[in-house]
Amino acid sequence: MSIFPINRYLGDDGGDQLQGEGAGASPEEILERQLLKKLLKKAKIRKSQAIVNAEGENKSLTEIPVKSENGTSRKRTIDSASTKTQKHAANIHVESVPNKKKMKKEMSRKEPVVNKVKGAAETEDKQEEIQGDPKLSNVAGTPLSKRAKRRAKEKNKKTALVGTELGVDFGGFTVIGDVNQFKQQTVKRILPEWLSNPSVVSCNLKDDKAPIDSFGLDSQIINILKQNFIPYFFPVQQQVIPWLISGHSPKLYRPSDICVSAPTGSGKTLAYSLPLIHILKVSRIYPCVRAIVVLPTEVLATQVYSVFKTYSAGSGLSIFLITKRLTFSAERDALVKVGATGRLATPHDIIIATPGRLIDHLEQTDGFDISKLRFLVVDEADRTLDDQEGDWLQRLESKFWDSHPIGVNQWRSLPLTVKWMPAHLKAFQKLLFSATLSQNPESLEKLHLFEPKLFTSVVERKQVVKETHSGEQDGAPLQDNNTTSSSTLVSDSFVGKYSTPTELVESFVLCKKETKPLVLTYLISHFKWKRVLCFSNTKENTHRLCLLLKFMGHLNVREVSAKWNPKTRDLVLKQFSSGVIDILITSDQMARGIDIPSVDYVISYDLPGYTKTYIHRIGRCARAGREGQAVSLIQQDQIGIYKKTMKQTGKTNFVKIPVKNSDLRPLESSFKEALTKLKDKVEDETEHTSKPKLESNTKTEKSTMSKSDVKSTS
Repeated sequence: MSIFPINRYLGDDGGDQLQGEGAGASPEEILERQLLKKLLKKAKIRKSQAIVNAEGENKSLTEIPVKSENGTSRKRTIDSASTKTQKHAANIHVESVPNKKKMKKEMSRKEPVVNKVKGAAETEDKQEEIQGDPKLSNVAGTPLSKRAKRRAKEKNKKTALVGTELGVDFGGFTVIGDVNQFKQQTVKRILPEWLSNPSVVSCNLKDDKAPIDSFGLDSQIINILKQNFIPYFFPVQQQVIPWLISGHSPKLYRPSDICVSAPTGSGKTLAYSLPLIHILKVSRIYPCVRAIVVLPTEVLATQVYSVFKTYSAGSGLSIFLITKRLTFSAERDALVKVGATGRLATPHDIIIATPGRLIDHLEQTDGFDISKLRFLVVDEADRTLDDQEGDWLQRLESKFWDSHPIGVNQWRSLPLTVKWMPAHLKAFQKLLFSATLSQNPESLEKLHLFEPKLFTSVVERKQVVKETHSGEQDGAPLQDNNTTSSSTLVSDSFVGKYSTPTELVESFVLCKKETKPLVLTYLISHFKWKRVLCFSNTKENTHRLCLLLKFMGHLNVREVSAKWNPKTRDLVLKQFSSGVIDILITSDQMARGIDIPSVDYVISYDLPGYTKTYIHRIGRCARAGREGQAVSLIQQDQIGIYKKTMKQTGKTNFVKIPVKNSDLRPLESSFKEALTKLKDKVEDETEHTSKPKLESNTKTEKSTMSKSDVKSTS
């Protein structure tokens, strides 16, 4: 048993005596002494109460003269409460009046046996508890009740706490590490060195620019850039392009793998495509697969393929796209051909592919050789690696090292020494790019990165500090109602996770679910917005919202899907960029990586379920240094979700766009008519979709009936 609870219970009185007696005593004896001390303390309290009661009774007794039988007069003490007047007191019998001696005897009988053990500590406690402490007695000198004593003692405890260097003093003991003294500190995670000390990439695309001819690129690539009206590089391109080129000219050591996290629209595609074209063009001896670029969707793969085709013109490099646009057999015949030696070979320098289709060819196509691979680029890395279609990265590495005598299992444990340097030089370099790159060391560990290098973004923007005032304010939609703003420069640091362009303005509109189409129409028509991209959560909502806005007749609306034919999709996007289409409605399939030109406004009609989805939605605007605005239509019960999303992205400068019910009344009549038309249209579409199913079912029934008829006749 610890000494602290013992001292706390016994107090200072009699402590020396107990410690002297307890020297060398057994634990049982110590416990007996503690119990004895408890009984002593209880006895003191009972005795003090009895003394108080006795004093009260003595005060109520009255001395009166009484004559005895022999004529002598003497005084007797009687209770004044039991007599009405001084005259009737003489008739009271003397023996019925209690005296002090009898009272003391009765009190001594009531005292417990433990009162036989008495010491100096008993009298000291008595004086401290009753007589010595003025707070435990009232003005008349009579002691207070138990409840009053307890309150006074608690008050004394609070005032007895005296601050010291180590903690607080209480009753002669120092309390160290009081919970209420210090605030609970947040635990900060400890990241690996390459994650905690990244190379910072600025997000200021307007001011931080550098000419394209100052980074050592091939002159032919520079001419193509100028033809495409690109006179300068953005911050992420300024850091990644020279870093990649310097690691391969010449390649004397194994270069580090890199992870790049930069805002959407900051030029990540050119940051890896241009140095790859430059390096492969200079070192090309014969055509073979030396670079593979993996993207999560077919639309993104097609977009990146067009970028490589544009900037590799005249270089002699062969670019091949592996997607599901062709049948597997046709794609296999185009991918692998018979070489000059009569063997199957892959005469393509750069392969653009989706993960699933790439693995199909690696395992089923004879002659698909990747033993000369030098670069593996994973764009939109968070989604591409999350999908992990059959653990494609593990299978690709196994396929690569099977062509070398080292083997994949031995390769992971190779020491970085001079002896094994030739083996290290055969390894391919991994390049990871994303706007929402994961910082989880466990997930990054699965990628088997070699001495990785991180390029991440820091956002420097002006945050608007709002002060609410009374009165209404009309004007631009970016200002909240009843507010005036003062801007201060605040530096936010996102360690590579969520970063957005500086030129992006984020806002929200609070509305009801049934009035969302009215609010959407009002915003676009009232503020005369053009080139608006609207996101919905499902394809069904996308189609019905498009029909509803068309029937209202105020806007030129079109919908677009990632599964459309590329020609029709490109035609719609051209009309949108030219301003013919006011609003383009789509689902989240078009939110990631798609470069839709000239998007000025992004509206989230439905609030996204994930923060990453929100980042990629708003990344469709404010690209390449352009200004843009992102607006979210949220309901009352979604305010908490929206604030949580903004907190996870580190945003505090979002503003509210006020929309009143009076602003929506002119649109109500057209909205009601559009709803009736939408109902009829949806019913017609459901009937048309159900008819083919019924016809197919009737055909199968007829075929089964005819077969049964044939069997019965036979």
